[in-house]
Amino acid sequence: MYSQTPLGTYLTTLDRSSVPVSRTDYVATLRGRGYDLETRRFTSRTTEGHRLHPATLPAPALHGVPKVDVQVIGPATKASGLGQATRASVAALETTGLSVQVVTFNLDNPAPEINVPHTPLQEARPARFTLLHLNAESIPPFFAYTPDITQGSYLAAYMFWELTRPATCHALALRIVDEIWTASDHGRAIYTEAFGGPIRVMGLANDVTPHPDPLGARAELIARTGFKADSFLCMASFDSFSFVQRKNPLSLIRAFREAFPQGGAQLLLKTQNRTRVSDPAQRTIWAEIDALTAGDPRFRILDETMDRAALLALTAGADAYLSLHRAEGWGFGMIEAMALGVPVLATGTSGNLAYCDDSTAWLVPAQDVAPAPQDYMFTPEGGLWGAPEHDTAVTLLRKMAKDPASRARRAKAAQTRVLHAFSPEAVGTRYAARIDTVLHQSRISAA
Repeated sequence: MYSQTPLGTYLTTLDRSSVPVSRTDYVATLRGRGYDLETRRFTSRTTEGHRLHPATLPAPALHGVPKVDVQVIGPATKASGLGQATRASVAALETTGLSVQVVTFNLDNPAPEINVPHTPLQEARPARFTLLHLNAESIPPFFAYTPDITQGSYLAAYMFWELTRPATCHALALRIVDEIWTASDHGRAIYTEAFGGPIRVMGLANDVTPHPDPLGARAELIARTGFKADSFLCMASFDSFSFVQRKNPLSLIRAFREAFPQGGAQLLLKTQNRTRVSDPAQRTIWAEIDALTAGDPRFRILDETMDRAALLALTAGADAYLSLHRAEGWGFGMIEAMALGVPVLATGTSGNLAYCDDSTAWLVPAQDVAPAPQDYMFTPEGGLWGAPEHDTAVTLLRKMAKDPASRARRAKAAQTRVLHAFSPEAVGTRYAARIDTVLHQSRISAA
């Protein structure tokens, strides 16, 4: 009879598999994590005797290798908001003439993989400027579990956070990096008191352009949802891994129900990874969403990971894109809808105010409130987000539905702003100016 190892038993609880793990595999797994079971010693030690996982890894070839100008490190191959932000910065940098290296880092990131060109960690060249596209809490683990590929490089961190104060676990990252980049004034305000170095508002590049066939996109949306062609067709989208409490679809559904009690409007709630979320608080909210929408022809919930082109096509077919979020670091769904020419209604707080105002969107005022203990991760004392005003949301939804001319005017103003101010070229110009300044100062100080 086979005797299961502790690791094998643990893995069985994770994947419900009875496939055994041999002692050889167990020993090899531990050795890969820096522990030799045979000698009962850690192998992950530096020459000074400190335990550090990179000590088990091959040293990167940093000497005698020509440096790239910029390396971007982040979850470039992940179908997530952070992955998309990483790819947006790469798109901007590729317009600058600077040499760019993309290094993917996905520790504990559960989002689906996509195929994106990148340089493996082990093959990375030294860089003069490093842009870390990682959440602040993920920056220390990057240095703890990867080869040292940032030696001699200026370190900028593109940080996203939603609450009005940084989390306590962000403190170490703030001591590691040389400067912070943010997408908006909201992002800069979060870190102003906690960080003593430069904080630059850089924006994010948008590569979405108007859909070539809006009528075809509308027909596709109707076919996918079964909605009525003469309805006011609305769209909302988010990743369930991003916290249903923060994305706040429950408030949106309640406002939509009250705004259109007799029908005439329909809402597609597009999400992904819903069934992979195990948090009881989020499951409770989803149960309430199901109870409110079940059998109601005004609503359709679609839980599916789609490629970006297909998701954008659905958005392009809508009469309006809606987001009653509590906080956003940036809000890709909103700015992409604007680029497509789709009118946007959104909460008037946080990162989306970089491109949303009363000329480009219908903004719902929000009251600053503290998240409940189960609502968000790493919540600091005094960290707030927005609670959108229900009655105002109802009123603005009705105004949008009744006034297609106003929708067209604001959508056009939003599209013009987004396509010009947030094009890869425009954002790349800002990136290049800052990087050139840093590298020029480095040359002077080295002289």
